[in-house]
Amino acid sequence: GPAGAGQEPDVHLGQADLPLMLAWGFTTVFNPGHDDLGSFTKSKALASHDPSRMPNFFGVGRAITIKGGHASAPRYGTAMPETPEEGRRTVRQMKQAGADAIKLIYDDLSQGGRPPVPIMHVDVMRSIIDEAHGQRLKVYAHAPQLRHAKEVMRAGADGLVHALDVERIDDELLALM
Repeated sequence: GPAGAGQEPDVHLGQADLPLMLAWGFTTVFNPGHDDLGSFTKSKALASHDPSRMPNFFGVGRAITIKGGHASAPRYGTAMPETPEEGRRTVRQMKQAGADAIKLIYDDLSQGGRPPVPIMHVDVMRSIIDEAHGQRLKVYAHAPQLRHAKEVMRAGADGLVHALDVERIDDELLALM
């Protein structure tokens, strides 16, 4: 729902939202992070069952971060694997729920001189990318800092879901992309 004064916006895209989005002219929707896998799976089923009343619906299921990291608050419903095996298991869970891709959060929020929050260990990040590719899923990363964007692209991520916040894209990142 809409955010009121001092409220966070909802991160949940529910089944009732899909026909409304089609009525507004959106024929295809890509959800880059759903807070509830059950609702995500129902939305996928509804959209594929009646394409005349629903837009094409694609998404990542739950985004993946780490405990204490960016978007780890319960309201986001993110997955938080701590080991490479947990990362691989999380990807398989998203695939089983109908995810069309994986969203990986690789951001310590330190841009602009803020104190950093924990960031996913590189071995976990790589296991997620490797498993996703083994499951024939693309991986899109929330990595709005140049060094993090390069790390995920070197590890094989397929793209970035946001622009860089402060730094300019350089030739190395363009080549990696």
